[in-house]
Amino acid sequence: MTVKDFYDRIGGNYVAIIARMRTDDRICKFLKMYLQDKSYETLLKAMSEEKVKEAFLAAHTLKGVVGNMSFQELSEASVDITEALRSEDMASAKLLLPRVIKEYETVKNALDELFE
Repeated sequence: MTVKDFYDRIGGNYVAIIARMRTDDRICKFLKMYLQDKSYETLLKAMSEEKVKEAFLAAHTLKGVVGNMSFQELSEASVDITEALRSEDMASAKLLLPRVIKEYETVKNALDELFE
């Protein structure tokens, strides 16, 4: 799988990321760093404990990270849940969480394949 294939699979924006990072090698370096980010796990934990402020901070961090990596679909899902949590609307955030999980898993699975 190429880096472009990876972005195509996840509904990402390869044109934007290559314009920013210039080479696939640099993109891969940052993709590997992304795998170390804990904001997704923090979001899940805070949501399960109904800690809205902690969930908001985690969602906001995730939104920034995936936006910078041009993970378009996961970014959109992260924006939606971040805005619900910003309003302290845990009920709406819970309804939005499954899309975040789905898009995160899509990215994670594609990364596993890219780096196998």
